[in-house]
This record gives sequence, structure tokens and C-alpha cells, in this order.
Amino acid sequence: MHKQRAITWLPSLIALAALSAGPAAADRSDELIARAERAIAQVKQAKADGDSIGLQQAVSDAQQALAAIPEAGAELDGNRAATANASGQSTAAVAAADRSSPEPESEPKPEEPKSVFKKLSDHGFRMQREFGTSGPAAEAATFAFEQDVAAGTQTDLSANFLIGWNSAAVKRSGIDPLTGEPRTVTSGSSSFDGRSDLTWYWDTSVQGKLTSGEDTALDSWRFRIGLDADHTSGWLIDESLDAAVVFQGVRDRGGTKQDAAQAVRAHQQRVRERGAKRGLYLGSWWSIAAKLEADRDFDNQRLGVELLTTPTTSLPGNGIIYPRSRNAAAQFIWRPYLGIDAAGVVASNGDLDDVNDTLRFEGRLDAMLRLNFLAEALGLPNVELSASDQVRYLAESGDAYNYLSSQFRFGLAEGVSFALTYVNGEDAPSFEREERFGGSLAVKF
Repeated sequence: MHKQRAITWLPSLIALAALSAGPAAADRSDELIARAERAIAQVKQAKADGDSIGLQQAVSDAQQALAAIPEAGAELDGNRAATANASGQSTAAVAAADRSSPEPESEPKPEEPKSVFKKLSDHGFRMQREFGTSGPAAEAATFAFEQDVAAGTQTDLSANFLIGWNSAAVKRSGIDPLTGEPRTVTSGSSSFDGRSDLTWYWDTSVQGKLTSGEDTALDSWRFRIGLDADHTSGWLIDESLDAAVVFQGVRDRGGTKQDAAQAVRAHQQRVRERGAKRGLYLGSWWSIAAKLEADRDFDNQRLGVELLTTPTTSLPGNGIIYPRSRNAAAQFIWRPYLGIDAAGVVASNGDLDDVNDTLRFEGRLDAMLRLNFLAEALGLPNVELSASDQVRYLAESGDAYNYLSSQFRFGLAEGVSFALTYVNGEDAPSFEREERFGGSLAVKF
């Protein structure tokens, strides 16, 4: 899904820890702080991946570490400093959470500068290989040296990318004016009834598949502009609420910190109960867009409408990375897509007349396996194996074409990897067979 979450929960969790910490917890503080540090690292990785749901496990881990501190004593001063140091927050941030504290605030630490990719992502831009919802399952855009195995030609330069923008970039957290309950929404148009959340927003993208070779038959452009929608079930809404939103909501309505802490515990219990009762369907992403598809020189052009959807279910890994914790040796996620493409030819040189059917049915499966044990052994941010397998059925001719793309990515920095790539099959618009293998710079944000 396109939703992303800021790390707003940390100061409030620190306040909760300060409330309950005392001298009896001193012997355990180092262990609990270490657990919180690990959870914070997991949050940063999930944010870098654009995995909004994956943030929940890190939040839960930190909550458990802080909740384990015995509720004894009222020695807040030492715990404020220790917790602030462990979380990378200043003691001023902790003091702000405890509004009754008479302590003078220390100078806040400067924020870490955002990367170029992060700034672009914050403004709604994204880069990946194929059109669809963003997240861990999506393959990265690649800029590669590839060998054409099928043709036996020399190594070519190639680029497979999608650059997109949507209007749902900014998230905000607050209190629902009708129910008085905390909620998290995007900046798109949204309807919220306390049980489900439907958010829709504009989306536009340019997708290119280009090579430096003389044979341009395999190259293509796709331009889209349309409307995307995210539907989220009540279970995901409850679980996606930050503990900080719950905590601050009670405080803003005049409640004490004890009242806020009790509200957080009630929220956690509600999430557990709802999770135990949840059904198969958790949410879905939909896109309807006008699409122009063309070959590299625009000699053949096809203009129409494309409808694409993917569900999120309670099946392990379907739309939500599984298992949640980055401490697992490996994690996986997968997304199935179904689509309909209805279009007419607006320009043609006759080369593609036999595959320019008006109606196409599309099915695609994206999957990613994150090898945490290998990333740790190599000292890399991440190591991921991903694949995308797409089938297109042409309704008029009755022909079906399959196209497989796979990547073995070794993370170098945020959003950047070195990848071994392999593609095999027939892709639109020409549906000519290709088989390529190479090494590439992979970019995804």
C-alpha cells in the first residue's frame, strides 16, 4: 500500500517508560534499552522499505520492552537520560512528554539529513520496476549491463524503470472528530466509519524498458494517469494506530498520563482480540488509469484504460511481510495482481497488428524473500531475492504470453543495491521472446 508512517510513537513510549520506571528497574534497564534500540533499527528499515504494516512489529517490540519495566518508584531523572540516549532522542524530547517536569530542557540534537530518495518519497515520488502498489514485494528499477542469451548478441546497456507520483504522500495522525478516537489517515480524499478506511488519490507514472542495442522491438514506453484507492479493514486500522496517537489523544482531551497509559494498554488488548478474530480479507489496492503504450520510436501506439487490483489477506506474507521481526533468519512477502486492459490502436506501422487485440486480461505474482542471515553475515543493509511473473491473455486471438523477471539484490545504501538480474519470456507490446542476464544498479524508493 502507499501509506507510510512517521516515527511519532517513540517520545510517547519514552514517557510511558519514565512513568513506570524506578530504582527497582535499574538492574534490567540496560537489557530493556537494548531491546528498544533493536526495535528502533527495525522501524528505520521498514520505513526505508516503504513497508507501513511492517512497522507494527517494531512498535510492538519496543512497547513490550518498555512495559516490562516494573511499575515501582518515581525516579524519573536517570531513566529520562538513559532512555533518551538509547533512542537517539534528546532529553528535551522526553521532558516535553512529561509536561509537569520542572527540569530545564537541554539543547535538542539536530535531525539527521534526509537522503535525496527520502525527500522525493516524502513528496509523493516513487521508483520501481513495474506498475503496482509500492512496498517490499515490488521489484527495483534496474540500470544494467545485460547479455541477450536468446539472440546471442553482445552485452547491451538496459534500463527498466517506473517513475511515479501520487497525491497520498503525506500522512497525518489525529483524533477523529466524530468518534473521539485516534486515527491515522493520508492526505488523499478519505471516508472513515470506524470499521474501514477507503482512501483515493491521483497517480501518474512513466514506465520505460529500453536497451542500447540496434533491435528496438523489445523496447517500450507506458504512460499512465488515473485514480488509485486503498481499502483498509478495521483490523488493519486498529493495528496501524501508533501508541503515540492513542497516548497523546487522551492527554489532549485532559486525561492524566495514567489515563493515557491505560488507553494504550486497552488499545493493545483490542488489537490482540481483533487479530484473533480477523477473517481472510484485510484490505486491497485498486487502480484505474488511462494508459498509452508504445514502442521505443512511437511508431506503434495503443491508447486505452487499465484496471488493476491486488488484495491483502491474512495468509502468511500476502501483502504483509512475514514473519514481522527482522530478527528472523528470513522474511517473505507476496502480492497477486489481476487486471483488465482495454485499448485501441492510435498509430501503427503494421509490425504489431497481429498482437494489438482490443482486450487483454492480466495476472501477475510479485514475491520477495529477504535473507536477513546472509545480510548480517556480509555486513550489508539487506539481501533480497525477488521475482515477478506476469501472464497476459489476448481475448481476440486467444494467445497467452508469459514474462518472468527476477533480481538478486545486495543492499549498498538506502534505496540502492547491486543486483543480478534475469528475464525470460514475451512482454508487451511486441510479445517477442527475450532472455537476458546481467548485473545492474537497482534503485527503489
